[in-house]
Amino acid sequence: LLGHGMELHTCLDCGREIGEAGGRGLGPTAGVLALSAGQGGLFCADCAHDAAGTVAVTPAALAVLRAYVENDLAVAARQKLQPAVRAEVGRIMEAFLTAQFDGYRGLRSMKLAASARA
Repeated sequence: LLGHGMELHTCLDCGREIGEAGGRGLGPTAGVLALSAGQGGLFCADCAHDAAGTVAVTPAALAVLRAYVENDLAVAARQKLQPAVRAEVGRIMEAFLTAQFDGYRGLRSMKLAASARA
């Protein structure tokens, strides 16, 4: 978005590459990622527990976010998403836009979609 992209491939803390499964941890947090909207990126499974002000990100949502960033938006928008993944991605995008842009009050299309589901 206008040069304000999220870092979706390396951990903001340790700099390690984050794979499809979300990291390299072996314990109960293996594969669990944390996204910081304010810092604009991900923390790997090993660093996520120390990261404040983050939200958990599932591997499915990470794959969708990467597709949005790396592909033509028209192509990415045609993806069939499970309702839970669509909701998670929507929350992440909304949090990112709110953190990055002063005075951001939400996209009308997001508000309309939310009211239609209610």
